[in-house]
Amino acid sequence: MENDSIHNENNLIPRYNVLKFNFSDDEKLILEELRENLIDLAISEKMSSFNEELILKDIIRFLENRLQNRFDYDYKENLARNMLKELIGYGEISSLIEDDNLEEIMVIGINKPVFVYHRKYGMMETDLVFEDEEKITNIIDSI
Repeated sequence: MENDSIHNENNLIPRYNVLKFNFSDDEKLILEELRENLIDLAISEKMSSFNEELILKDIIRFLENRLQNRFDYDYKENLARNMLKELIGYGEISSLIEDDNLEEIMVIGINKPVFVYHRKYGMMETDLVFEDEEKITNIIDSI
């Protein structure tokens, strides 16, 4: 995957703009509710593995019940895919992991930009900053 938003405006370190999906406040609440439901399900079912397509269908069904007729199906499906990526993927760093041109991802800590090492451009600063230690911990746990 090629990121076409690489900038170097005469800075010493080029900038890598992360492709990310921004959830609204309402969507964040739904995402947290989904996360709790999936954790409860995983514990009750003693799940050691999961089927992404089945979980995606469950999330779409959940969104249809929760959002009813407020949005069309395409919106709900797109939201469900992004929520699935957030829940069982690597969250905000998913697009970094999917970029074959990146050799390393460096999360320094909270309130500091994430750095990457790009095959062509070398060390780069991203526009991604974690403001919450829990998000970093969740990513570490998923790895």
